[in-house]
Amino acid sequence: MRQQLWRFGLFALATTVASAAFLDRAAFAGDTGRLRVTQPDQTASLNSGGSGTMFSVVPPERARCAGDSEHDGYFVFSYLVPKGVDPRSVSFVHIAPSRGFGLRTPSHYYGGVTTEPNTGRLQQAPPNFLWARLSPAQLIPDGQDHATWEGGLACENAATAAVTSTWNFEIVFHRDPSDPRGFAWTVANHATTSTGGSGWLVGVVLGALVAAGGGFYAWSRRHSSNFGETVETVRQPSQNIVEARRYFRAEDRY
Repeated sequence: MRQQLWRFGLFALATTVASAAFLDRAAFAGDTGRLRVTQPDQTASLNSGGSGTMFSVVPPERARCAGDSEHDGYFVFSYLVPKGVDPRSVSFVHIAPSRGFGLRTPSHYYGGVTTEPNTGRLQQAPPNFLWARLSPAQLIPDGQDHATWEGGLACENAATAAVTSTWNFEIVFHRDPSDPRGFAWTVANHATTSTGGSGWLVGVVLGALVAAGGGFYAWSRRHSSNFGETVETVRQPSQNIVEARRYFRAEDRY
């Protein structure tokens, strides 16, 4: 009985470690979620502003690309497209977005940014984004007083030029004669700091582990005589590493 419990304990430990790695990858790699618009200090959320109002953005906790820049060729870009346009349809092969605009500081467009080494996590965004380089003619169709756009951050793989992950917010630009550039903005769907959305996956995996553990325990009791003869083959990690293409931040693209 003691040997059976010991075997089951080892199995439970191994499956717990494996499931933790699986859940970590499933929940955060290739993620798509809300991007929180904040004050420049990245603490309090920012709901609205004018053309010269500085702001920052904060993705969900532990948000990351499917790989890092150094080993896997993933880089982070920003985008701003009309509502309804799929951000994954935007290409960044020429650094600037192939359509629409993007987030920019007073000096440059935010794109071609490297991730954290090994983990692929997004780096902290600058505290001084603003929309002052745009105009009502670029943002709001003639005859209308407002228009909704989708802004955010995207991970693109340098080898495939495919956008694999996005973090998004909706923003409404409206005409404002009192603003120096003639428009102001309001965030339409403010994100929270929660990273939810994977609870169902956790439940399914934990349920599967319980079922597998029970099945394994029953099996070990029936096959305890030859349990020690079982041999497992350990797969070696793939050695194929994508050579990252060098990106540079674009200046004055719009």
